[in-house]
Amino acid sequence: MSLYHSISHIYDDIFPLNEAKRGFFNEYFKKGNLNILDCGCANGKLAAFAESFGNKVIGIDLNSALLREAENLKNENLQFVNLDILSVDQVAEPESQDVITCIGNTLPHLANKESIEEFISKCASLLKPKGKLILQFVNFDGDTYDFPVIECDNFAFFREYIPDYFENKVEFNTRLILKNNGQMFSDQTYLFPVKFEQIKTMLDNQGLRLANKFSSFKRDVVNKHTKSYLLVIEK
Repeated sequence: MSLYHSISHIYDDIFPLNEAKRGFFNEYFKKGNLNILDCGCANGKLAAFAESFGNKVIGIDLNSALLREAENLKNENLQFVNLDILSVDQVAEPESQDVITCIGNTLPHLANKESIEEFISKCASLLKPKGKLILQFVNFDGDTYDFPVIECDNFAFFREYIPDYFENKVEFNTRLILKNNGQMFSDQTYLFPVKFEQIKTMLDNQGLRLANKFSSFKRDVVNKHTKSYLLVIEK
């Protein structure tokens, strides 16, 4: 069983849809009457937030446990599909989407640079003119990726990124400890360490424009200590 199956019932506690995240996306969802795709939607809370403005939203994710949580939120304007993000073109018509989101470091879970560019190409084809693609991914330009422990009274969640330069991968180890009984869940997967300049080249290749670049949902400026990129891209 994967870690995300094990933590699906407390996913909100680990990765909450907090005020900063809601404030950031409010700008892109508030117009209403939009078509929105959330790629890597997890338990559907961001997709539900998007739908609350009167938008039509589809969330896609491969994790069945998280999608079972998301299913509790669905309605006629909010649907969820168990699908790889590389198959995003199966759920929407060309030039039909106003906003496409892919946050939470979902993008580096794709196998290689070619797969990431394929995803970006498909998003480009699905976006309406002036449509927005919002990407968030870890800053793999440095040599170390040190993220703080996420901890509360009930649990501690650890993330460790270990570069494998020979394979051009990053080993991603996660560990969850439940404090009430000491139970531990762990998982290991490999990520492709896509770099910002690689993404920028892919955007140029697809005729997309980088409209804004931040390091957090608080719109912090990118600097040498940036842990992740948050890009707003326009068709």
